[in-house]
Amino acid sequence: MKRIIFQLAVPVVFLLFSVLLIWQWAELVTYMSKEKELHALLTILPTLPYLFFSLLIVLGWRYNNAGLIFSSLALSCSYFVFGLFAASPKNSPVLVLVAFLLPLNLLFSSYHAKRRLFTPFGALWAGFFVGQLILVLLISAPLHLPTAPLWLWFSQGLPHLAASHTALSEKLLLLLESRALFQLQVISTPLLLAYLLPLLLLAQRFSRNLDCALAGYMGALVAVLLTLLADNSGSGLMICFSTAGIIMLITTIEASFSMAYIDDLTGLPARRSLNELMLNLGRTYTIAMLDIDHFKKFNDTYGHKTGDDVLKMVAALFGKIRGNAKTFRYGGEEFAAVFPGKSAEEAQPYLEKIRQDIEESGFVVRSQTRKKKSAASRNKTGEEKKRVGLTISIGAATSSRKLDTPEKVIKAADALLYKAKKGGRNCVRIG
Repeated sequence: MKRIIFQLAVPVVFLLFSVLLIWQWAELVTYMSKEKELHALLTILPTLPYLFFSLLIVLGWRYNNAGLIFSSLALSCSYFVFGLFAASPKNSPVLVLVAFLLPLNLLFSSYHAKRRLFTPFGALWAGFFVGQLILVLLISAPLHLPTAPLWLWFSQGLPHLAASHTALSEKLLLLLESRALFQLQVISTPLLLAYLLPLLLLAQRFSRNLDCALAGYMGALVAVLLTLLADNSGSGLMICFSTAGIIMLITTIEASFSMAYIDDLTGLPARRSLNELMLNLGRTYTIAMLDIDHFKKFNDTYGHKTGDDVLKMVAALFGKIRGNAKTFRYGGEEFAAVFPGKSAEEAQPYLEKIRQDIEESGFVVRSQTRKKKSAASRNKTGEEKKRVGLTISIGAATSSRKLDTPEKVIKAADALLYKAKKGGRNCVRIG
């Protein structure tokens, strides 16, 4: 729960701040107009969202994240169109179509964060993006640009086809502008659903893996929806799209930080985090090395997928160790715990507690055919679930005159861990 709140803090704070800005914007503009230093800022504020989206494109390029690049392009184009038709009613054909397509593009982009730009997929997506622009022009041309030379040429050369096309465009726009179901005046039902459904899908995915980047996409969607609900002209437009850009920028940087410092499988801080902590330790500290007993045999018997589940379970328990310990995944089936300001004797009770908790928990191995069976047929036979024993061995060493660096302490803790393994496993050795 704590991690969920932390991941959602950035979008929520900036969205609330954007609402406050929209509410107080008139007073802020009055104040800024009187100040010479701030008056010039008012003229460049409308370009602010483009700055954020450009930075996102650069980050997407640097991180080989095609999804981030295309979502930034979609936001940029939408901001341009919203600004172009800011003085028009909210049911302007171009504005309605772009507002409807934007959340679908953001949702699709969120599924392809790992894709590279210069691949067949990138080329296909670029074609899809251009195709959307052409589609918007084709649908809106007879309603918004009836006197455009190209449309006049088409309507004069193929009048029957042009009339059918116009009728189809009108029906589509009427559908998108329908107020049925919710009967809201500020936004049509299809537009509202176009934002709420992707938002629900993103929230479901976020709840499963707590990906900070998904929180960014959710925040951007809500920011654009706020534009449609509140004010799609002038200040509201600039504030909401800037908010979308800021949220995605911060969450993208946070996601890259997590990739570097957080172990993807277990959710514990990774070895790089441990290396940085070791640079800032005081004189007295204890480092404990933990290893899952017979893990290789477990992997060979039940498969790597089950082995990964074991690592997750042990990490979940190990992450709750008390004594002000900081826990890390060191590598493979090995974990590390650092006790700042404590000796090995002081840390031992906490290590014994975690060893006992893991031993008592055991691990339930599910049948490989479980997914193929219905819920009613599960648990009828003993082969569906099998509880196996699971134990750990721990070696812990304390800093001293001889062990005057964290590297030496880790080496000593590893030697004690080896003794614990040789001594029968499922025990704690300190030194």
